Amino acid sequence: MDLVYILLLAIIFAAPRILLLLIPKFPKPLKNLVCVVTGGAGEIGQAMTGILLQKGARVVIWDNNESNMENMKMKIPSAPIHYFKVDVSSWDQVESVTAEVVKLLGGVDILINNAAIANPFDIEESTVEELQVTMNVNLIAHFWTIKALLPHLRKSKAFNGLKGSVIGMSSVLGGVGTGGLQTYCSSKAGIIGLMESLYMQHTDIHWCIVTPFLVNTHLFRGMKHKYMEYMYPILDKNEVARNVIEGIEFQRSHVSIPWFWNYIFILVKNIFPLPVIRFAEEIFDVRLAFLSHYLRGNTCNMPAEAVNTSSNNSGTKMDT
Repeated sequence: MDLVYILLLAIIFAAPRILLLLIPKFPKPLKNLVCVVTGGAGEIGQAMTGILLQKGARVVIWDNNESNMENMKMKIPSAPIHYFKVDVSSWDQVESVTAEVVKLLGGVDILINNAAIANPFDIEESTVEELQVTMNVNLIAHFWTIKALLPHLRKSKAFNGLKGSVIGMSSVLGGVGTGGLQTYCSSKAGIIGLMESLYMQHTDIHWCIVTPFLVNTHLFRGMKHKYMEYMYPILDKNEVARNVIEGIEFQRSHVSIPWFWNYIFILVKNIFPLPVIRFAEEIFDVRLAFLSHYLRGNTCNMPAEAVNTSSNNSGTKMDT
Protein backbone atom coordinates (compact mmCIF):
# COMPACT_ATOMS: atom_id res chain seq x y z
CA MET A 1 0.00 0.00 0.00
CA ASP A 2 2.81 2.39 0.82
CA LEU A 3 4.30 1.92 -2.64
CA VAL A 4 0.93 2.58 -4.31
CA TYR A 5 0.47 5.71 -2.21
CA ILE A 6 3.92 6.99 -3.19
CA LEU A 7 3.26 6.30 -6.87
CA LEU A 8 -0.07 8.14 -6.72
CA LEU A 9 1.59 11.14 -5.10
CA ALA A 10 4.32 11.10 -7.76
CA ILE A 11 1.71 11.11 -10.53
CA ILE A 12 -0.26 13.94 -8.89
CA PHE A 13 2.80 16.13 -8.51
CA ALA A 14 4.33 15.20 -11.86
CA ALA A 15 1.22 15.75 -13.96
CA PRO A 16 1.25 19.59 -13.81
CA ARG A 17 4.96 19.66 -14.66
CA ILE A 18 4.39 17.37 -17.65
CA LEU A 19 1.56 19.61 -18.87
CA LEU A 20 3.79 22.67 -18.50
CA LEU A 21 6.29 21.07 -20.88
CA LEU A 22 3.63 21.22 -23.59
CA ILE A 23 3.16 24.97 -23.15
CA PRO A 24 5.62 27.09 -25.14
CA LYS A 25 7.93 29.19 -22.97
CA PHE A 26 9.35 32.58 -23.73
CA PRO A 27 12.59 33.95 -22.28
CA LYS A 28 12.34 36.52 -19.52
CA PRO A 29 13.89 39.85 -20.57
CA LEU A 30 17.14 40.72 -18.80
CA LYS A 31 17.33 44.34 -19.94
CA ASN A 32 18.43 46.72 -17.16
CA LEU A 33 18.60 43.92 -14.58
CA VAL A 34 21.52 44.03 -12.15
CA CYS A 35 23.50 40.79 -12.22
CA VAL A 36 26.33 39.99 -9.78
CA VAL A 37 28.81 37.46 -11.20
CA THR A 38 31.37 36.10 -8.74
CA GLY A 39 34.62 35.16 -10.44
CA GLY A 40 33.35 37.26 -13.32
CA ALA A 41 36.79 38.12 -14.70
CA GLY A 42 37.66 34.48 -15.44
CA GLU A 43 37.08 32.64 -18.70
CA ILE A 44 33.53 31.42 -18.07
CA GLY A 45 32.73 34.58 -16.13
CA GLN A 46 33.74 36.77 -19.06
CA ALA A 47 31.74 34.62 -21.47
CA MET A 48 28.61 34.98 -19.30
CA THR A 49 29.23 38.71 -18.94
CA GLY A 50 29.36 39.11 -22.73
CA ILE A 51 25.97 37.43 -23.15
CA LEU A 52 24.43 39.41 -20.29
CA LEU A 53 25.60 42.65 -21.90
CA GLN A 54 24.06 41.61 -25.21
CA LYS A 55 20.78 41.08 -23.34
CA GLY A 56 20.99 44.59 -21.89
CA ALA A 57 21.79 43.62 -18.30
CA ARG A 58 23.96 45.67 -15.96
CA VAL A 59 26.82 43.44 -14.78
CA VAL A 60 28.65 43.58 -11.46
CA ILE A 61 31.93 41.67 -11.32
CA TRP A 62 33.13 40.32 -7.97
CA ASP A 63 36.64 38.95 -8.37
CA ASN A 64 39.89 38.82 -6.44
CA ASN A 65 42.17 38.94 -9.48
CA GLU A 66 42.98 42.54 -10.30
CA SER A 67 45.02 41.61 -13.39
CA ASN A 68 42.08 39.76 -14.96
CA MET A 69 39.75 42.63 -14.20
CA GLU A 70 42.13 45.16 -15.77
CA ASN A 71 42.39 42.99 -18.89
CA MET A 72 38.62 42.75 -19.02
CA LYS A 73 38.28 46.54 -18.78
CA MET A 74 40.58 46.92 -21.78
CA LYS A 75 38.60 44.37 -23.81
CA ILE A 76 35.23 46.01 -23.21
CA PRO A 77 36.00 49.55 -22.01
CA SER A 78 32.62 51.20 -22.56
CA ALA A 79 30.37 48.40 -21.28
CA PRO A 80 28.07 48.97 -18.27
CA ILE A 81 30.17 46.81 -15.96
CA HIS A 82 31.02 47.58 -12.34
CA TYR A 83 34.14 45.92 -10.92
CA PHE A 84 34.73 45.10 -7.27
CA LYS A 85 37.79 43.40 -5.84
CA VAL A 86 36.41 41.02 -3.24
CA ASP A 87 37.25 37.70 -1.61
CA VAL A 88 33.89 35.95 -1.52
CA SER A 89 35.13 33.50 1.10
CA SER A 90 35.19 36.46 3.55
CA TRP A 91 31.82 37.36 5.08
CA ASP A 92 33.03 40.84 6.04
CA GLN A 93 34.07 41.64 2.46
CA VAL A 94 30.87 40.22 0.97
CA GLU A 95 28.70 42.16 3.40
CA SER A 96 30.61 45.38 2.72
CA VAL A 97 30.60 45.11 -1.08
CA THR A 98 26.90 44.20 -1.08
CA ALA A 99 26.13 47.52 0.61
CA GLU A 100 28.25 49.33 -2.00
CA VAL A 101 26.48 47.64 -4.93
CA VAL A 102 23.00 48.32 -3.55
CA LYS A 103 23.87 51.97 -2.89
CA LEU A 104 25.33 52.36 -6.38
CA LEU A 105 22.72 50.49 -8.44
CA GLY A 106 19.67 50.46 -6.20
CA GLY A 107 19.43 46.69 -5.81
CA VAL A 108 20.32 43.30 -7.27
CA ASP A 109 18.18 41.04 -9.46
CA ILE A 110 20.47 38.10 -10.29
CA LEU A 111 23.34 36.36 -8.49
CA ILE A 112 25.60 33.93 -10.36
CA ASN A 113 27.88 32.10 -7.93
CA ASN A 114 30.63 31.13 -10.33
CA ALA A 115 33.94 31.59 -8.46
CA ALA A 116 35.82 28.40 -7.60
CA ILE A 117 39.26 26.89 -7.15
CA ALA A 118 40.50 23.32 -7.35
CA ASN A 119 42.92 21.47 -5.14
CA PRO A 120 44.03 18.60 -7.41
CA PHE A 121 45.49 16.35 -4.73
CA ASP A 122 43.81 13.99 -2.31
CA ILE A 123 43.15 14.54 1.36
CA GLU A 124 46.49 13.11 2.51
CA GLU A 125 48.56 15.16 0.07
CA SER A 126 46.75 18.43 0.81
CA THR A 127 47.67 20.78 3.62
CA VAL A 128 45.03 21.78 6.14
CA GLU A 129 45.15 25.32 4.72
CA GLU A 130 44.55 24.07 1.15
CA LEU A 131 41.55 22.04 2.29
CA GLN A 132 40.07 24.96 4.20
CA VAL A 133 40.59 27.49 1.40
CA THR A 134 39.08 25.21 -1.24
CA MET A 135 35.96 24.58 0.84
CA ASN A 136 35.68 28.26 1.81
CA VAL A 137 35.88 29.55 -1.77
CA ASN A 138 33.88 26.78 -3.46
CA LEU A 139 31.11 26.29 -0.91
CA ILE A 140 31.08 28.64 2.08
CA ALA A 141 31.25 31.63 -0.27
CA HIS A 142 27.83 30.60 -1.63
CA PHE A 143 26.41 30.89 1.89
CA TRP A 144 27.90 34.37 2.30
CA THR A 145 26.77 35.78 -1.04
CA ILE A 146 23.25 34.35 -0.74
CA LYS A 147 22.92 35.49 2.88
CA ALA A 148 24.04 39.01 1.97
CA LEU A 149 22.03 39.37 -1.25
CA LEU A 150 18.83 37.45 -0.51
CA PRO A 151 17.04 40.41 1.17
CA HIS A 152 17.79 42.52 -1.92
CA LEU A 153 16.86 39.78 -4.39
CA ARG A 154 13.47 39.62 -2.66
CA LYS A 155 12.88 43.25 -3.57
CA SER A 156 13.44 42.52 -7.26
CA LYS A 157 10.44 42.62 -9.59
CA ALA A 158 12.33 41.18 -12.52
CA PHE A 159 10.56 37.86 -13.05
CA ASN A 160 6.85 38.48 -12.48
CA GLY A 161 5.76 35.69 -10.10
CA LEU A 162 9.28 34.99 -8.88
CA LYS A 163 11.56 37.69 -7.59
CA GLY A 164 15.34 37.48 -7.90
CA SER A 165 17.37 34.66 -9.45
CA VAL A 166 20.29 32.70 -7.97
CA ILE A 167 22.57 30.44 -10.01
CA GLY A 168 24.81 27.92 -8.24
CA MET A 169 27.67 26.71 -10.45
CA SER A 170 28.30 23.14 -9.34
CA SER A 171 29.69 20.28 -11.47
CA VAL A 172 28.87 16.74 -12.54
CA LEU A 173 31.63 15.86 -10.07
CA GLY A 174 29.30 17.13 -7.36
CA GLY A 175 27.09 14.15 -8.11
CA VAL A 176 29.74 11.45 -8.34
CA GLY A 177 32.99 11.35 -6.38
CA THR A 178 36.26 10.92 -8.29
CA GLY A 179 39.41 9.59 -6.63
CA GLY A 180 41.97 12.26 -5.81
CA LEU A 181 39.53 15.18 -5.94
CA GLN A 182 37.97 14.98 -2.48
CA THR A 183 37.77 18.70 -1.73
CA TYR A 184 36.52 19.64 -5.18
CA CYS A 185 33.87 16.90 -5.34
CA SER A 186 32.75 17.60 -1.76
CA SER A 187 32.45 21.34 -2.30
CA LYS A 188 30.47 20.89 -5.52
CA ALA A 189 28.20 18.32 -3.85
CA GLY A 190 27.63 20.83 -1.06
CA ILE A 191 26.43 23.42 -3.58
CA ILE A 192 23.80 20.98 -4.84
CA GLY A 193 22.61 20.29 -1.30
CA LEU A 194 22.50 23.99 -0.44
CA MET A 195 20.61 24.99 -3.59
CA GLU A 196 18.10 22.15 -3.31
CA SER A 197 17.39 23.08 0.31
CA LEU A 198 16.91 26.74 -0.63
CA TYR A 199 14.66 25.74 -3.54
CA MET A 200 12.42 23.75 -1.20
CA GLN A 201 12.08 26.57 1.33
CA HIS A 202 12.28 29.91 -0.45
CA THR A 203 9.70 29.57 -3.20
CA ASP A 204 9.67 33.26 -4.07
CA ILE A 205 13.18 33.08 -5.58
CA HIS A 206 14.35 31.36 -8.76
CA TRP A 207 17.06 28.82 -7.82
CA CYS A 208 19.06 27.08 -10.53
CA ILE A 209 21.80 24.47 -10.14
CA VAL A 210 24.29 24.21 -13.02
CA THR A 211 26.28 20.98 -13.43
CA PRO A 212 28.68 21.19 -16.37
CA PHE A 213 31.18 18.51 -17.34
CA LEU A 214 34.80 19.43 -18.16
CA VAL A 215 35.09 22.92 -19.63
CA ASN A 216 37.74 24.09 -22.08
CA THR A 217 39.32 26.63 -19.75
CA HIS A 218 42.97 26.66 -18.69
CA LEU A 219 42.32 23.87 -16.17
CA PHE A 220 41.43 21.18 -18.72
CA ARG A 221 42.74 22.67 -21.95
CA GLY A 222 45.11 20.17 -23.56
CA MET A 223 43.97 17.26 -21.39
CA LYS A 224 44.78 13.93 -23.08
CA HIS A 225 43.15 10.56 -22.53
CA LYS A 226 42.55 7.52 -24.70
CA TYR A 227 38.80 7.67 -24.04
CA MET A 228 38.55 11.47 -24.26
CA GLU A 229 36.25 11.55 -27.26
CA TYR A 230 33.71 9.24 -25.58
CA MET A 231 34.18 9.71 -21.83
CA TYR A 232 35.24 13.34 -21.45
CA PRO A 233 33.39 15.66 -23.82
CA ILE A 234 35.30 18.90 -23.25
CA LEU A 235 32.79 21.76 -23.31
CA ASP A 236 33.27 25.14 -24.90
CA LYS A 237 33.12 27.95 -22.32
CA ASN A 238 30.74 29.92 -24.53
CA GLU A 239 28.36 26.96 -24.70
CA VAL A 240 28.39 26.71 -20.91
CA ALA A 241 27.81 30.46 -20.55
CA ARG A 242 24.90 30.36 -23.02
CA ASN A 243 23.24 27.51 -21.13
CA VAL A 244 23.60 29.34 -17.82
CA ILE A 245 21.98 32.51 -19.14
CA GLU A 246 19.18 30.49 -20.76
CA GLY A 247 18.65 28.88 -17.36
CA ILE A 248 17.91 32.35 -16.00
CA GLU A 249 15.77 33.45 -18.94
CA PHE A 250 13.61 30.31 -18.91
CA GLN A 251 13.60 29.95 -15.09
CA ARG A 252 15.06 26.45 -15.09
CA SER A 253 15.79 24.74 -11.78
CA HIS A 254 18.63 22.57 -13.13
CA VAL A 255 20.96 23.00 -16.09
CA SER A 256 23.09 19.94 -16.91
CA ILE A 257 25.77 20.44 -19.58
CA PRO A 258 25.66 18.32 -21.67
CA TRP A 259 22.10 17.57 -20.64
CA PHE A 260 22.45 13.75 -20.56
CA TRP A 261 25.60 13.36 -18.44
CA ASN A 262 24.05 14.23 -15.11
CA TYR A 263 21.24 11.72 -15.68
CA ILE A 264 23.71 9.03 -16.69
CA PHE A 265 25.60 9.52 -13.43
CA ILE A 266 22.38 9.44 -11.37
CA LEU A 267 21.29 6.26 -13.13
CA VAL A 268 24.66 4.58 -12.67
CA LYS A 269 24.85 5.53 -8.97
CA ASN A 270 21.38 4.15 -8.29
CA ILE A 271 21.88 0.90 -10.19
CA PHE A 272 25.45 -0.11 -9.41
CA PRO A 273 27.11 -0.44 -6.00
CA LEU A 274 30.20 1.65 -5.27
CA PRO A 275 32.68 -1.25 -5.76
CA VAL A 276 31.45 -1.58 -9.35
CA ILE A 277 31.76 2.17 -9.95
CA ARG A 278 35.27 2.18 -8.46
CA PHE A 279 36.24 -0.73 -10.71
CA ALA A 280 34.95 1.18 -13.74
CA GLU A 281 36.94 4.25 -12.70
CA GLU A 282 40.09 2.12 -12.54
CA ILE A 283 39.37 0.47 -15.88
CA PHE A 284 38.89 3.81 -17.62
CA ASP A 285 41.81 5.47 -15.80
CA VAL A 286 39.59 8.33 -14.67
CA ARG A 287 41.81 9.41 -11.80
CA LEU A 288 44.95 8.90 -13.86
CA ALA A 289 43.55 11.16 -16.58
CA PHE A 290 43.13 14.00 -14.11
CA LEU A 291 46.36 13.52 -12.19
CA SER A 292 48.59 13.06 -15.24
CA HIS A 293 47.14 16.30 -16.62
CA TYR A 294 47.85 18.10 -13.35
CA LEU A 295 51.35 16.69 -12.90
CA ARG A 296 52.42 17.72 -16.41
CA GLY A 297 52.38 21.24 -15.04
CA ASN A 298 48.93 22.26 -16.21
CA THR A 299 47.98 23.49 -12.75
CA CYS A 300 51.31 24.91 -11.62
CA ASN A 301 51.56 28.71 -11.55
CA MET A 302 48.26 29.05 -13.36
CA PRO A 303 46.87 32.53 -13.89
CA ALA A 304 43.95 33.21 -11.56
CA GLU A 305 40.64 32.63 -13.32
CA ALA A 306 37.26 33.37 -11.81
CA VAL A 307 38.71 33.00 -8.35
CA ASN A 308 38.23 34.72 -5.07
CA THR A 309 40.72 33.33 -2.61
CA SER A 310 43.25 34.33 -0.02
CA SER A 311 46.65 35.41 -1.26
CA ASN A 312 48.46 32.51 0.33
CA ASN A 313 46.37 29.80 -1.33
CA SER A 314 48.27 27.40 -3.56
CA GLY A 315 45.30 25.59 -5.06
CA THR A 316 44.52 25.52 -8.73
CA LYS A 317 42.38 28.37 -9.94
CA MET A 318 39.44 27.66 -12.17
CA ASP A 319 36.00 28.82 -13.29
CA THR A 320 33.85 25.86 -12.41
